[in-house]
Amino acid sequence: MHPLRARQRRARLTEPTTSRAAALAGTDGRWAHPSAVYNGVRQFLAESANGGIQKWIKALDTIAALHPRRVVARHKNPALDDDSKSIGETRGYLEDAERLSQTSHSALEFYKAMMERYPSRLNPTALWFWGARVLFPAA
Repeated sequence: MHPLRARQRRARLTEPTTSRAAALAGTDGRWAHPSAVYNGVRQFLAESANGGIQKWIKALDTIAALHPRRVVARHKNPALDDDSKSIGETRGYLEDAERLSQTSHSALEFYKAMMERYPSRLNPTALWFWGARVLFPAA
């Protein structure tokens, strides 16, 4: 049996995609969450407008407060370890996206600024179609 399935604890979280998402904890201090934590991959920002980023950050804060040693992200670069630092990295990406969405004048400007800040993250298509185009719908 997979270590996360052996003994699990659940924590209720709020995230953009559902208000009833649960994180699973294994006895080894590893946490898995369906979509709140990303690891080396550009985040899907489709539901980030209208307070969605703040809800997402609140979910990340809930996970961080549990002090996990390892975090298993559904969306991840397979070359990266399941390190709990991905919580803070996800948070930083969201904070930058929120700030840049308020200061950029176009979807292209936002996209270029995020690409410059996060050049090594996978899936730039997600940043354009589920980020820039959502935050700047007239693009």
